[in-house]
This record gives sequence, C-alpha cells and structure tokens, in this order.
Amino acid sequence: MRTALALFLLGAPLAHADPIWAVRPEPSLVCMKSQPAQILELPRADAQPLATAGAVVFVITPEHVDGGYVEVERPNRQTGWMPQSALSAGPVACVPTLMSNGLVLAGSLR
Repeated sequence: MRTALALFLLGAPLAHADPIWAVRPEPSLVCMKSQPAQILELPRADAQPLATAGAVVFVITPEHVDGGYVEVERPNRQTGWMPQSALSAGPVACVPTLMSNGLVLAGSLR
C-alpha cells in the first residue's frame, strides 16, 4: 500500500502541466516551407549541425543570407543557418508566435 501511495504522490507532479498560452506574434520571423536539410551552427557546409529542419522553419526577417545560407531560428530561440536552396519561394500561412514558456511555435492565421 505504501509503495502504491508513494508512486501516486511521485507521479502527481508529472500528471499536471502548467498551461501554455500565446503571448504575441513574433514579427522578426516568417514561416517558410523547407525541404529536408540540416540547420548548421555557422553558414558553412562543414559547420557543426544543430538540428534537422522541419517542414516549416522560421526565417529571420529581414532575411540574413551568407554564402547561400539563410539564418533561421529554432523554436527554442537558438539561431542557425540552412541552405537557402532548401526553402520554398515564399512564406507559408502561419504566424510565428512567442508562447508563455519561451518557445516560438507556428500559430495559424485567423
């Protein structure tokens, strides 16, 4: 019985998550469609990879381009670089939104 109670009490904080809400749109970012590509630490092919780009990435605006690489921001606010050739020609219908937990997520247009 004590073991079950201990497991219940230890699991209780994990079962409850604080609510997360949209704080504001992030005007310094624009959503763009991406082909599979690595997000790199620096704008060079031999740079350290940070992550794999998702189907939609947040491009910093005004656009920063260096040697065929464009600067992007990950949801955790870390910036990196990816090949400009991996991006679609125009923005995607989403709104980069700062959330209450500090992440930037893709909201939808209303």
